[in-house]
Amino acid sequence: MPIRTKSLAATALGLFLLLLAWLVWSTLDPSLDTPANRAAMDREPTGAAATAALARAATAGPAADDATATRQAVPSLLAEPELAPAPAALRRGRMLDSRGQPLADVPVGLAPFDWKDRRLQLPADAAIVRTDVRGEFALPAAPQTMAPVAGTGFCTLRTTLAEPGAETPLLVVAARSVSLAGRIRRPDGESIAGALVSPAVFFLTEFPLPLEHTFIPDAENGTSDERGDYAVRELPLAAGLELRFSCQGYTPLHVPSEQAAAGRLDVVLAPFGGKAERLRGRVQDGRGPLAGVKLQLGYHQEAESDARGEFSFELPPKPARLLAMARGYQPVVREDVGADAREVVIEFSAPALKIEGTVQFADGKPASGWRLDLLDALRGRNQGSVEAACSEGPVVEGALAQTDAAGHFALGGLSERSYRLLAYDPQTAVAVQSEPIAAGTVGVVLVVPAAAVLGELRGQIVDRRGLPVADAGLLCYLTTASADGIIEGPRAQTGPDGRFLLKNVPCSHVQVGVSGEDIDYQVRPIEDWLKEQDLRIVVSRTCHVQIEGDAGLEVKFADAAGKQLFVMSQTQGVAIGGDGWTLRGGKSPVLTVSETAATMSWLRDGKEVGRKTVSLDPTPRVVTTLVAGP
Repeated sequence: MPIRTKSLAATALGLFLLLLAWLVWSTLDPSLDTPANRAAMDREPTGAAATAALARAATAGPAADDATATRQAVPSLLAEPELAPAPAALRRGRMLDSRGQPLADVPVGLAPFDWKDRRLQLPADAAIVRTDVRGEFALPAAPQTMAPVAGTGFCTLRTTLAEPGAETPLLVVAARSVSLAGRIRRPDGESIAGALVSPAVFFLTEFPLPLEHTFIPDAENGTSDERGDYAVRELPLAAGLELRFSCQGYTPLHVPSEQAAAGRLDVVLAPFGGKAERLRGRVQDGRGPLAGVKLQLGYHQEAESDARGEFSFELPPKPARLLAMARGYQPVVREDVGADAREVVIEFSAPALKIEGTVQFADGKPASGWRLDLLDALRGRNQGSVEAACSEGPVVEGALAQTDAAGHFALGGLSERSYRLLAYDPQTAVAVQSEPIAAGTVGVVLVVPAAAVLGELRGQIVDRRGLPVADAGLLCYLTTASADGIIEGPRAQTGPDGRFLLKNVPCSHVQVGVSGEDIDYQVRPIEDWLKEQDLRIVVSRTCHVQIEGDAGLEVKFADAAGKQLFVMSQTQGVAIGGDGWTLRGGKSPVLTVSETAATMSWLRDGKEVGRKTVSLDPTPRVVTTLVAGP
């Protein structure tokens, strides 16, 4: 579950591998939470090197029939002949709609850009200009990073960043906006409170060009109140853009945004499995009902017990695991809770256990400020650690415990079983792992080896043709059960000759990811890289494809050896993908896949219904259109 970052200006913390991949899709339509549709997201960029946004490697081999594959030599929107670099005081750009057509007479200005605040707003004193008949505009340059955005009456779906001193023309993808209101109900007419209403801005299935270099501003969302009423002040109306209605316990509903043009849209959400019944229960200990207990049913529903210890869920369509977590108690797990259960009673009785000990260096000095986590934690909804929710210890950012000045730690919230511990330095990603340790054990000693860090690691990155890859980023990182993302270690960037130098590299437990413009993300354990003194890393180039076919088809790619490839849709700082792609509305957005792709297959309900050879073009900005069908 994994990821990749491509922009040098926006280097990413990295995608959270299996953790966030699962997290993103679990919050989307559950029908998409399949091995073919897994996701991951990058975080805030943290450096100047293009670093890996932890994506799963896609190595494949291409092919395509001339009758069904069309290569589109698409002129770059960022380098049109008529958009020659402007004078230093101006930045030129173009504004297009969701189909890639010019938008004329649209107000546009520069908004301050901050990775922590993705909601871009034009300041009151912004210089506003209007696009011409070709959608072109020219804005005064700014001394800091800004983002061109559409003005009143329009929503910005994608935008490039205006970096100080850069002369590359800008691109804005925009759409007209409308104020939308409506009501959300169950099939029996009962109102649904707390439902989320949001435009699915990531997937622009009608846009014909790659969008890796563009940024997605946060969209306006709405939430239904106790009467089921909702309101969205600025909803973009765009071809290929859907409006998503979702609520825990209900099957998400996707509606083409253009159906909301009248400004009013009432919808009905169906409970999972189409059943309107609810699963109810209560939690208690030896003293009576317990309030504030966190519960999770399957991977799509969570609840909290009220003052009477009571809770309820929508009845799942098939048996699911029920987790109950109360601080100070061992978690309670009930398997196969399903349609035959109408009321569940959960009793907390066993107190949570701890593992206590110290972390020290080989010379006996204490390792102060190191964090402790579990390698085999019990995973809950969004892949979070259940033990963290049961621990009574102090809150530690991204971990279950932290060593004090003497290197001592106490890790709690544990069940009566054995665990493997991970201790790591959050500043360097140097880590040490333990053998299985029984919960309740005290006096554990974890020793950091004397040779835990390698001074230098040198090498070169080349493509499959042997040509050096410049400006590729390398990042050493550590993944943990509780951290919100990854623990970053050293990083480096290749020069014009493709060579790199990594310094102070942890010798074990970390991964090294390689990413860059138009190359396939690659990640391997550091132990593999250390086998050679001077590494030669071979990467594949990526290709752009857009797939047409019947709605609901799942499309996959494989290389000549039959190995399945990663298929991804991405913009700057965000990537979503998996082993395949499910078509909505008969078309995919522009996707990236490895140049090694040799075959494309398409499936319905998990069964293959067609296959063909494909031949893809790794030339930048060339998009191959493929048809999933005869």
